[in-house]
Amino acid sequence: MTPIIHLKQGLVKQPWRFRKPVEYPQVTGSDHWRRKMRTLFRAFDINSDGYLTIEDVEMSARRSSEFMKLDDENTKIILDQRLTHWRDSISRDSTGWKTSKLSEGQFVENQLVNMNDNHFRESFFDTLCSRFQMMDLNGDGLISPDEHAAIFNIPTEHSKKIFDIIA
Repeated sequence: MTPIIHLKQGLVKQPWRFRKPVEYPQVTGSDHWRRKMRTLFRAFDINSDGYLTIEDVEMSARRSSEFMKLDDENTKIILDQRLTHWRDSISRDSTGWKTSKLSEGQFVENQLVNMNDNHFRESFFDTLCSRFQMMDLNGDGLISPDEHAAIFNIPTEHSKKIFDIIA
């Protein structure tokens, strides 16, 4: 498999290698997993109205770009990546129909359905690569604490604590 993410492993940065997505067990939707999905939802619900919309996606991209002081070209790249992700996976309700907004509950259920869908699992690697590239704002192949803070719209002082836990 191709290395796509570098994680902090001791003092050495090494590539993280993924197995084939279909080799992972089905997602059960445990309480812990649902809390993670709700946290993800809240991070991207920029206007805190309880719904994810294309406007949230656009605002998130613009905020990340401003935070990282990106030029217009890189801002467009981030915006295009997020809009593609919105159109291709997030903006579908649990029946597969496109929707203009998703509630937190719909988002969590959609994520569960997506994670266990065979087609989704087969395309998981490409999706993960795309999400990583979306987070790697400066294109250096690593997710820095600043990029983490920018993506999840977390104040830097809180982001560092979270980043140190997951890195």
